[in-house]
Amino acid sequence: MTAYAHSLAEEATDPEKAVSHKLAELVLKGGAANLHPAAIASLLRCTERLLLPLAPPLLEAAADKLKMALHSGEDSLPPKRFGEALAALSELGADLEDVYETLSQRLADNILWWRREDGRTEDFALLFVNRWLFDLLGTRVGQGRAVFDLALAELLRDRLCKELPDAVRAPGDLARLIRTMDAMAMNRAHRPTLWRAFLATVARAAPHQDAAAAPQTWLPQLLELLRRSPFARNMALLETAAHMAGPVIQAAPGPELARMLQTLVGLREESFTKAVVQRHAAALEDRLLEPSTLGSARVATLAALANGGGTGVDMPWWRERILRPWGAELRRLVAALRHGPRRLGRGAYESELIQTQLSDVGSRWQPGVLGALGVPSPPRSFVLRGARAVLRQRRQTDASSPWALRALGFLSFRLAWTSGQAVEDGTLIFTAARQMKADDDVELMSVDIGFLDRRYRRHGDVERVALLRTLAALPPLERRSVTGTVDLYVDRAVCLSCLGILRQFHELLPKAELRLAVAGPPFFRHFASRQKGGVEREPCQDTSLREGDISAWDP
Repeated sequence: MTAYAHSLAEEATDPEKAVSHKLAELVLKGGAANLHPAAIASLLRCTERLLLPLAPPLLEAAADKLKMALHSGEDSLPPKRFGEALAALSELGADLEDVYETLSQRLADNILWWRREDGRTEDFALLFVNRWLFDLLGTRVGQGRAVFDLALAELLRDRLCKELPDAVRAPGDLARLIRTMDAMAMNRAHRPTLWRAFLATVARAAPHQDAAAAPQTWLPQLLELLRRSPFARNMALLETAAHMAGPVIQAAPGPELARMLQTLVGLREESFTKAVVQRHAAALEDRLLEPSTLGSARVATLAALANGGGTGVDMPWWRERILRPWGAELRRLVAALRHGPRRLGRGAYESELIQTQLSDVGSRWQPGVLGALGVPSPPRSFVLRGARAVLRQRRQTDASSPWALRALGFLSFRLAWTSGQAVEDGTLIFTAARQMKADDDVELMSVDIGFLDRRYRRHGDVERVALLRTLAALPPLERRSVTGTVDLYVDRAVCLSCLGILRQFHELLPKAELRLAVAGPPFFRHFASRQKGGVEREPCQDTSLREGDISAWDP
C-alpha cells in the first residue's frame, strides 16, 4: 500500500486529488470483509507521508470501518495492526468514542470472565486480555502515550470499578481474580485507581475464604504480585496475608514455601519476625525438623528466614535450625567465589553458584559477604552522588517502559600505571544484555543464576558492564601494575554472579582498590531510589540521602 502511494505520487499529475479519490473509494465503498484494520493503517500512513489532509467524512468512514472490524468477531483476538490504525485515527482527530466503548466492554468481560456465565474458558479469556493489551500498550501515538491511555484506560477503569465489588462470590473466584491481576501486571496495564479497586476487592474477600479456597492456591501469587507492583503497599492486605500464611507453611511444597517467605521478607522486612516468625513459630519449627520436605528449596528457605529474622529472634530453635545452617552455606559460597572459575574450573564454579538456587544473599547478609571478599565501601560523597544520578534517570523513565525495571549503576575510577592514567569522573551504567554476548570476555565470567527455578542471563548486569568498561580503558599488559580506585554504585542487590565478577576483577587488578555501594543497608536505611517500575512508592523525605530540605538533593 505504501509503495502504491509512492508510485501514485510520482506518476499522477494531481497526486493529492488522485490519492484522495482512491482513498475515499477504498474506505467508503470497501466492505468490512475486504478492509482489514491493517489496510486502514496503511492507507492512513500513506496519506500522512504524502502530506494529504483528510476530510471529516473520510475520517468518520474510516472509524466506522474500524468499528465494523471490531464487531466482526464478538470475542476475536485483535486483528493485525488494529492498534496502529487506532493510533493513526486518533492523531487525525477522528471520533473513536464508540470504538473505545466497545473495546472496553470486551476487555472487562474477559478480565472478569467467570462472571459472564457464557461458557468462555480462563485460557481464552487471559489470551484475549494479553493479546489486546500487548497491542494497545505497545502502540504509541507519535512518540508519546500508549493508545491504551488515550481514553480506553479510563473507560475500562470505570467499568471494572463498578463490577469488582461483586467479583468474588464462589470459593475459586479469588484465585481467578489474582491470576487476572497478574496478567494485567505483566502487560503493565494497571493504573493507580484501578489497582486500588482490585486490592480493595482482594482485601474484602481474603479473610472470608473457606477451606475450599485454601490459601496455598492464591496467597503466594498474590504476594508475588504485590512485590512486583510499582504502587504503594497495602499494609492491611499484607497483614492479612501474613496472618493466613500458616497453611502454606505447613503443607506447601518447598519451592512454593521459599518463594512466599522471600516475598514476605521483601514486603515486610521490618516486621517480618513479629508478623510471620512469631505468629507461625510452631509450623516453621515442625517444617524445619524435616529438611527433606523442602527438597531443593532448602537453602532458599533458610535464606528467606535468615534475612527476615536475622540474629534477633529469641527462640531456642532459631540458631540451630536457621542461623548455623545458613552460616555454613555462606562460608561454602564465599570459598567458591574466592577460588573463582580459574581455580575451580568453569563447570565446578557454575555448579557451586547454581545449586544454591539463590539470586543473591539478601540485604542483611550482603555487607558481610562483600567484606569477606575484600570489597570495601566507597566514600559517602560518591554514594550520594551516585544515588542522585540514578534517581534523576529513574524519574525520566516511562513507567511502562521495560527500562523501568532494569538496574542502574554509577561508575567512577582513577587509575594509573607506569606510562599513563585513566580517569572516569562519573557516568551512568545501564544493563546491556542485548548488546553483549555471554562469551565476549571470559576474563569476567558470569553465571546464569536466579531464585529457585527462574534462572536469568547475567552477562549484561550493571556490575559486569561497568568493570568491563574499566578494563577497556587499561592496557592489557599493564594491568597487574595498575594502582588507584574504582568506585561503583548500583541500585539493586548484588547477585551471586556479580559477587564472583567483583572477585575476578580484583585478581586482574590486584593493586587497584574496588569499592562498592548498593541502594540499601548499610548505606541507606531504606531503598534509596524509593522507586520500582518508574513509579515512586513513597516520598523520599525520610531517607538518609539528605538532612533537612529535600531540595538539597532532589533533582
